[in-house]
Amino acid sequence: MIQQFLRIYNGYLDSKGRSLITERTINLLSFYINYGYSDDTRAKYMDCHGQKESYIAVLNNELKRGGFLVDKKNGNFRTRELSIEMRSLRNYFVLDGEGDDTRVMGFVFKRNKLDIDG
Repeated sequence: MIQQFLRIYNGYLDSKGRSLITERTINLLSFYINYGYSDDTRAKYMDCHGQKESYIAVLNNELKRGGFLVDKKNGNFRTRELSIEMRSLRNYFVLDGEGDDTRVMGFVFKRNKLDIDG
């Protein structure tokens, strides 16, 4: 569910001119949203997907450049965490609720009028 949401969320990011979540980082980011950003989550991801630590480091750097991960301490990759926006998604999809797996989220797409006279 989180992976599908992130693919839809890319539409929002694109409409705002922001960095998109690349297809190769969607799996890892969905793990972080589901289980939290931690060494245990990275180990679980490596075990499930047969990836090496060096590849995870590359993906983490991509996620940081896109603004989906942030450093708690300036420039220290060991203190990374989910961005505020991604933590909000984690709270909404994973942490909130009392056993209810149903979530409803609305999207509003606003069309801007183009200046045709231009």
